[in-house]
Amino acid sequence: MEKLKTYSSRVEKSFIENTYEDVFDKKYFKIIWMDWGEICRLDEVVVEKVWIFDLECNVGFYQVYANDKISDIEIKNVEKSAYMELQNLLNQGFIKERDCFDCFDGEGWEMILYDSRCQIIHKFCGYIYNNKYLNKIVDLVENIIK
Repeated sequence: MEKLKTYSSRVEKSFIENTYEDVFDKKYFKIIWMDWGEICRLDEVVVEKVWIFDLECNVGFYQVYANDKISDIEIKNVEKSAYMELQNLLNQGFIKERDCFDCFDGEGWEMILYDSRCQIIHKFCGYIYNNKYLNKIVDLVENIIK
């Protein structure tokens, strides 16, 4: 059973998440899965999954729950081949992807690519249904930490 922290406000949630991100000196890519469906805030169901990759082949992963809880961050080293595959996918045209909100419900994604100074190069937010390119990125990321 993973250890969960309870937060009492959006500010406190942001503080916890910023603390998690501060673990990485050089962020490279951040990807967030979000459940945009109807959810009861009393249930302990996952509403966000967050992966943060750095420039040194590490990834941090944590989950946010509907009932104002957040998991501890899990940090692991990414296999060089998987990391290189992620880099190749991001370099193939991620910056050409545009936000997509052509659905009403379901799973949404936010993906942020950073430069070596942690400045945002490109950000995508929306649905990835029928987008084979973004689905490849998601499949790879989900397989790194299951």
